[in-house]
Amino acid sequence: TGSRTGNRVVNGSSQSITFPPTGSWTTWTTMNIPITLNAGAGNTIRFETTGQDLANIDQISIAP
Repeated sequence: TGSRTGNRVVNGSSQSITFPPTGSWTTWTTMNIPITLNAGAGNTIRFETTGQDLANIDQISIAP
């Protein structure tokens, strides 16, 4: 029921991100988070906790 904050790390560069509450375990939502990737393969995307529970992330999609 509360928002959850963590870090998203793309190729070693970290930025704080807040996931808004959905109200219940069975309610889903999506977020669009702009990121910059390196050309070609070898990019790393990671989500890290900042000491509190991180949001439950079920899927990550990459689109141009």
